[in-house]
Amino acid sequence: FSLARTEVSELRLMVSGSDPVAAVRALAELRARAFAEADAALLKDINAPRSPAMQADQAEIAKLQAAGTELSGLAVEIVSAGEAVPEPEGRVSIGAVVSTSAYAERDARGAAVRNMAAVSRQDVVLVLVQAADGWRIEDILAPPA
Repeated sequence: FSLARTEVSELRLMVSGSDPVAAVRALAELRARAFAEADAALLKDINAPRSPAMQADQAEIAKLQAAGTELSGLAVEIVSAGEAVPEPEGRVSIGAVVSTSAYAERDARGAAVRNMAAVSRQDVVLVLVQAADGWRIEDILAPPA
């Protein structure tokens, strides 16, 4: 189910709940919005500080900001998510299937700089940690072979 029309406050409630699988769905939507708006400030509500996910996302958003572009039409949906598997140091890993819409990178005038095709299925493992105010993404990995 898509969370594209869900208010940010409701997404934050999902992230702060006890269920990491529900949090993954909300985190994916918040992350898509951060990229769509090229807004690095939103990442603090999505990724663990100084984590591989934070570093990678900050670098990608910095590229968008430097180019003066945004991602128009970007939507990311968790098509399916497995159970949360406990990991060392309070982490959990969740295998998920992610779908990404087609989207365009657009300049400040709205002209398309680059068009990206939809990806209907991408298998990932999301590693989450629980912060004081909710779940955060620490890393996004390829599934084990």
